[in-house]
Amino acid sequence: MIAYSLDYWKTLDAQVPADDQQISRKMQHYLFQEIYADYAEKTKNLTTKADVSKIYLGEGKHIDWDALPENVKEVLIDLTYRGDYTGSAVVDMMKSVSELN
Repeated sequence: MIAYSLDYWKTLDAQVPADDQQISRKMQHYLFQEIYADYAEKTKNLTTKADVSKIYLGEGKHIDWDALPENVKEVLIDLTYRGDYTGSAVVDMMKSVSELN
């Protein structure tokens, strides 16, 4: 879904007049609901990767995604959605997130 959306976006100007390129707040909400699961999975994978845990938490330690408070998961997913939850951000947050387990 994300790859298709990106491909469409790249050709949007050639296909749709600029005045017609607006979507309503409700449409934004529905689009977000469609992609939320993808971002949640991406965030979970980045947060629980074995090599990341080993480097930043130590041998044999890991983050139990299911045990994290829901509000913490939502913040991490939002950071992923915004593009802020990257490898360098994980370095800064991993210890704090692990203390919540």
